Amino acid sequence: MVEFDKIKNIPPDQIGPNLAMVFVKAANLIGLKDPISNINKQDIKEMILARFKSLSIEEIDYAFKLERYGVYGERVKHFQLFNAEYVSKVLDQYKKWLLKIRHDNNIPLFKDNSCKTDELTEDQKMDLILNGLREAHAQFIETNSIEPGRLYLYDFLDEYGIMPKDINIKNKVKEMAERRLVKRQKAALNKIEKALYELKKDGKPSNKVVVACKEISLERLFTEYKNVEQIISKIKINN
Repeated sequence: MVEFDKIKNIPPDQIGPNLAMVFVKAANLIGLKDPISNINKQDIKEMILARFKSLSIEEIDYAFKLERYGVYGERVKHFQLFNAEYVSKVLDQYKKWLLKIRHDNNIPLFKDNSCKTDELTEDQKMDLILNGLREAHAQFIETNSIEPGRLYLYDFLDEYGIMPKDINIKNKVKEMAERRLVKRQKAALNKIEKALYELKKDGKPSNKVVVACKEISLERLFTEYKNVEQIISKIKINN
């Protein structure tokens, strides 16, 4: 099992550069337009040393990955600003998620009766996501639907090269997503409900279209692979 150094055990002169790499990556992937200011970088570093020094650099990177995948539920709003407030909210969500995972999977909270938390290994994290994939697949086979809380699986599978890259297929899925939203608009009971299925926002496909595309892509994948272990074997090959 891979063991990562906690921030409190990393030489002080290495903490800043390591955190900077993680945060530049996180800011880019969530689409922030402006670079992180030096004053915010310093404030974030001080906040982490004060509140989250028991985490590793790798865990902080993973925490932002889970946020991008929507694993925590409602997204943390960044308001186009990557600062200590935003970072602390994401890491607080991660710690709550970690406690829930430990509880649900009967993973000990403490190790050797010490005060140090027994952090999840990379293998354990992967196992949890794969189990989520198995559950989502089983539910789809039974109900022919994907739970909204499972849509993070699209991003996970896309990262491992499982989802289609062909632009023609993506356009076909987008058309299917738009037709699905139009159908839901027609079934809406009032203007407020109808607005929930808007197709465009600021001249671009709305977030609802993006969500519907992920939903349909997972449905197509699960329809193609009746045995979820076939999908998992592809992930392990690409891992």
